[in-house]
Amino acid sequence: MPTPANPTIGRVKCPFSGEQADVKRDKHKRLYYSSAAGRIFPTGSAGQEWMLENATLYGAGGPPQADPPVIQAPPPKPDPAPVIQAPVVKPASAAKPAPVAKPAAVPETKPAPVVQAPRKSMLTLLG
Repeated sequence: MPTPANPTIGRVKCPFSGEQADVKRDKHKRLYYSSAAGRIFPTGSAGQEWMLENATLYGAGGPPQADPPVIQAPPPKPDPAPVIQAPVVKPASAAKPAPVAKPAAVPETKPAPVVQAPRKSMLTLLG
């Protein structure tokens, strides 16, 4: 049966890749971290001291929870300004428009009949 993964107990900036890496503790209680450079095991006492000095450790419970964001209510909308309509003024005397004259009638003309040339067969055309 596989062993469970070690819990993340902190974060450290990897000096090789420059990224923030997860810090874990192995079965021998030594600190190590995983980054794009791989798993780094600083095994000597100087390496463990470096981990303790440069890592932010928060324990197996996970990173500290940030305060939940405060959701503010949207500001109240201002009341719209009242709409004032100007009175409609009608002209005193409305002049009637002049009558429009109808155009003169155009006599209808019939189109000329289309005369088609007699059809010739292909044999007469070729030979």
